[in-house]
Amino acid sequence: MHMEDILHIPISFFENIPRLRVLNLSCHNSYHPLSLPQSMKPLLNIRSLSFGNVDLGDISVFGSLQSLETLELNYCAINELPPEIEKLENFRLLELKNCEIRNNNPFEVIQRCPSLEELYFLNSFNDFCKEITLPTLQRYHLSNVAGYRYRVNDTISRGVSLRWDYFSEATLKYVMKTAEHLHLEGTDKGWRNLMPGIIPIDNGMNDLIELSLETCHQVQCLLDTKHINSEVPSVFSNLKKVTLISCSMLVSVFDLSTARGLLLLEKLKIIDCEKLENIITTDCDNDNKNSCNSMFPNLKFLCIEKCHKLQFILPCHSAGDFLLLEYIKIENCHKLEYIFGQHQDVKLVSLKILKHNDVPNFIDIFPEALSIKGSSNSISKPQSELEPVKSKTFSWSQICCYGYKSRGRTSTKMPLVSNNQPKDCSITLVTPSHIFIYSFCF
Repeated sequence: MHMEDILHIPISFFENIPRLRVLNLSCHNSYHPLSLPQSMKPLLNIRSLSFGNVDLGDISVFGSLQSLETLELNYCAINELPPEIEKLENFRLLELKNCEIRNNNPFEVIQRCPSLEELYFLNSFNDFCKEITLPTLQRYHLSNVAGYRYRVNDTISRGVSLRWDYFSEATLKYVMKTAEHLHLEGTDKGWRNLMPGIIPIDNGMNDLIELSLETCHQVQCLLDTKHINSEVPSVFSNLKKVTLISCSMLVSVFDLSTARGLLLLEKLKIIDCEKLENIITTDCDNDNKNSCNSMFPNLKFLCIEKCHKLQFILPCHSAGDFLLLEYIKIENCHKLEYIFGQHQDVKLVSLKILKHNDVPNFIDIFPEALSIKGSSNSISKPQSELEPVKSKTFSWSQICCYGYKSRGRTSTKMPLVSNNQPKDCSITLVTPSHIFIYSFCF
C-alpha cells in the first residue's frame, strides 16, 4: 500500500481486516508524517510490519502485537525503539535501514529481545549509541558506512561495517568470532593484533570471509604467534578478501604458516601502511601441517600502494605458488626492488596484468640470482645488451603490463607474440621510455 496523503490511520481501518498477517505501508516522500492508532488490538494475527519513508513518531503500540515476528523500517523516523517490543515472544527479525531514531540507545532494547534471531541495522545510529551490545544472533548486518550492501538471503549472513568504536569489549569479541564480513574504521581499543589481542588464537576466526581494517593505527599484525610454542591451530581458513588501509603501525600481516593455510584467499589489498616491512614473515614456522601447502593458491588480485619500507611483496617458495594470480598493481613503494623475494621455478600461468608506478628502486620480478630459469639476461638490462630469451619457467598468456619509468632504472617491455607463433617461442626484451606493455606465451 503506497500513501501520498494519508496522515491518520483510524482504528476502524484495522477492524475490517482482522485476519491480516502482513502490513506494508510506504510513501514516496521522505519522512511523510503518519499517525498510528493508539490501539492495534484488531491485528491479532499480524506477523510482519513494514514501513517506508514515513515519520511514525511513537511506535510503542507495536509492543501489543503478540504475534509480531518481523518489523522492517526503511527511511523512517521514530521517537525511540520502544521497550515494549522486548516482551514479544515471537519477535524474530528487526530491520532499521536509514532511519532517524530521535531518543535513547536502540541497542539497549535490542539486547533484551530474547527471541531475536536476525538484525539488520544500517545507517540508523544516533548520538546515544556510544557503546552497543548485541544478543546472540543467527544473522546480522550492522553498518554506518555508505555503500554497504546486503540482502536478507545473502550468502554473507553476518556482516559488520562500522566507523569508530561502537562495540563493548564483549560484543567486539563476539563479532570477531562470528562475523563473515568485517570492516572496521578508526577502531582504537589499544589492541596490536586480532589474535590473541582480541580473541584467543584457538577461536581461529574461521567464519571470516572478508576482512577490512582502515585507520586502525595501533594494529601491528593480524596474528601474533611469537609466544606460541605449540602448533598454531587453523586460523582464517575461509578468508577470501583482505584489505588494509592507513594502518600506520602495521609491520607485518601474516606469518609463514598462517599464509600457507590461506587456501581460499583471492584478493589482497594494502594501501598506505608506512611501517609495513613484510607482508609475510618467514622468521619461524610454528605449524608444520601447512608446510607442504602452496602459497595463496587461489590469489587472483594483488594491490600494494604507499608501503615505502617493503623491499619485496611476497616470498615464493614453490612452483605451485600463485598459480591463479591474474592482476598485480604496485604503486608508490619507494624501497621496493622485487615483486617476489625468491623464486623456485614458479609458474605464473594466469598473470594478465602487471602495473607499477612510482617505484624508483624496482629492479625485476625476482632477485637477479634467481631470475628466470635458463635466462642470462636480467629483465631490466639496457636495450643494447638484450638478447632473445627462451624460457619455459613461465607459461604466461595475454599478459599486459603498464608502468611509468622508474627513477634511475629502466622500465621494460615484452612485445606481443602473435597467436600463430609456436608455443615454444623466444622473447626479445626491449626498453621503452615511458610505458611498457607485453603479451606473450610459452
